[in-house]
Amino acid sequence: MPLMKNFVTLNFKIFPIIFATIGLGILISYQVSMASGMMVLIEKHFPLEESHKTKLISSILIGGLLGIPLGGWLADRLGRKNSLCISSIFLLIGSYCSTLANCCSDLCLFRLILGFGIGIASIIIPVYLTEVCLVYNRGKIASLFPLSLSLGMLFSYTINYYVSSSSQNWHVPLNIGFSLAIFAVILLFFIPESPRWLLITKKPERAKKILLQLYPNSVSEIEQIVEEPPSPKVTIQELFEKGLREAWILCLLLVICIHFSGISVFLYYGPEIWILMGIEDASTRLLITFTTGFLNFLTPIFALCLIDKWGRKKLLQISALGMLNSMLLGALLFHMKFLSLFFILSFVAFFGFGLGPVSWVVISENFPTNIRGKASSQIIFVKWFIDYLVAIFFFPTIKFLGAPLLFLLFACFSLFSFYISSLFPETGKKRLEEIQKHWKN
Repeated sequence: MPLMKNFVTLNFKIFPIIFATIGLGILISYQVSMASGMMVLIEKHFPLEESHKTKLISSILIGGLLGIPLGGWLADRLGRKNSLCISSIFLLIGSYCSTLANCCSDLCLFRLILGFGIGIASIIIPVYLTEVCLVYNRGKIASLFPLSLSLGMLFSYTINYYVSSSSQNWHVPLNIGFSLAIFAVILLFFIPESPRWLLITKKPERAKKILLQLYPNSVSEIEQIVEEPPSPKVTIQELFEKGLREAWILCLLLVICIHFSGISVFLYYGPEIWILMGIEDASTRLLITFTTGFLNFLTPIFALCLIDKWGRKKLLQISALGMLNSMLLGALLFHMKFLSLFFILSFVAFFGFGLGPVSWVVISENFPTNIRGKASSQIIFVKWFIDYLVAIFFFPTIKFLGAPLLFLLFACFSLFSFYISSLFPETGKKRLEEIQKHWKN
């Protein structure tokens, strides 16, 4: 109820922003996570080698890796809204062409195009959401993007499970993905430009007008934001100087630890993991995958309620400790499949409670406005690159190490995540300009 009360009291003019970014988040996550269930559906029509499965997962990640650097440059040069519109072109083309694919090779090519648009959008959306918020609602609003990613993942798992139980037509999820792309792109026409970006491009009157339209009852804070001296232009080289360098390194290490903690394996290759645990029925595997998606959607809602009350740091630490304990128990009890499955689901739940959604907020908050796009693009590029490594090395690694030992390795990275989280300053209840001063000092 407190969460609903906070959203009900928002000015109605901010809701187009909320709906547009949620729509794009659902689309991005739906298209990325669809592949895990698609492999099961396609195998019912023709066999897939391990190399085909790897290409199906990794093609969209390669596209994302190509799009991310461009996204950071576009966001700082052309503005957040214009860059999102450019990304939408690739999202539409990739989604539409995917519906026409008749073989795995064609689908991989079109998912590469789709991934390019996703890479651009995944950089800009969290930056944009952070910049249109004030202190009192930044945590909740900025957390909506990772929540929408969880919702998109749940939606894709639901569709895959439903299709496997009915028509078994592997084109159905692709057609739904194209419909989502149309809906998300239409919503972009109703959002304003980022007021913070307008300020650094010396358009204070337009920035103030947008902020007053969004927050008519917060005149004093808006005056502070507009009157703040514009941040000096920061080059990429200056990002590695004292102050900004510390923020960059911490965000980078956090992303590395999170995505080597095993979450990508369970979200991309869940159905393959369930086979190793002795669960071979296709529908059962997709049902368990749906359960992971449901938990990954449900737990970020709690994070959304608590992020401004408890703070970012506390949620990150609770999440990391929960993931550590769950993965240790999952590894030790791996041959007791139902107990091990319980702890794997617990691992996913703890990820959704903190490290999943809150890390997106932390990355966007800790960089100056005039370089936030480029700095975030570097961090998110590393995230996607790790996901790509996980995608291509999953099968050989699990054959070499075995699942229990691999799970213990994942637990080590959860432990590192806890340590890195403890080094971050608490950024809740601070204006973005105040966070920037903290790192400079």
